[in-house]
Amino acid sequence: MARKKTILKEQILNGAYDFVSKNGFNNLTARSLAAHIGSSTQPIYLEFQNMDDLKKELYAQIYQNLENQSYLGNSSECTLTNLALNIVQFSKVEPKLYQALLLDENTAEKQLHDFSYQMFNRVINDNPKYKDCDQEVLASLLNGIWIVTTGLATLGSTGAIMADIESQRGIINETINLILSKKETFLDIKA
Repeated sequence: MARKKTILKEQILNGAYDFVSKNGFNNLTARSLAAHIGSSTQPIYLEFQNMDDLKKELYAQIYQNLENQSYLGNSSECTLTNLALNIVQFSKVEPKLYQALLLDENTAEKQLHDFSYQMFNRVINDNPKYKDCDQEVLASLLNGIWIVTTGLATLGSTGAIMADIESQRGIINETINLILSKKETFLDIKA
């Protein structure tokens, strides 16, 4: 009779999520995760082919949680400003995880950037305020909001600035209004 699994895939992923939230992706190894969840490495390798396979599923779980909770779940009206504020809020609630997603060398390249752009695009496409904007203005808007949002989030997550939510809202709204008031693109940044 085969032994019953005592540590399931979901528990490993939850443990990995908790570990990365505290220690970042650079420190995530099978041994460090096993120690964190109180097991050997065997259950990890029974559920995942390798650590890359585990990380791939972990990224999917993290981004699903972000989409459901931090990005779109906290606002009654999904506007570009609210989306940006939710990113900044996420960076304050989960500073290590935010920094790991944005800065760790071994994270999947540009995942947070690409994920954020997808969310921004969804908000822009669903909002009639932006329907008459040409592609260059929308590209400038996406780049400008990404720069301002990650700046506020990164500086806030490290404690370098302590701007309250209304100050952050003002900065974000000023950026949006400035970009929308320009007919030409002034942020030609390669994404």
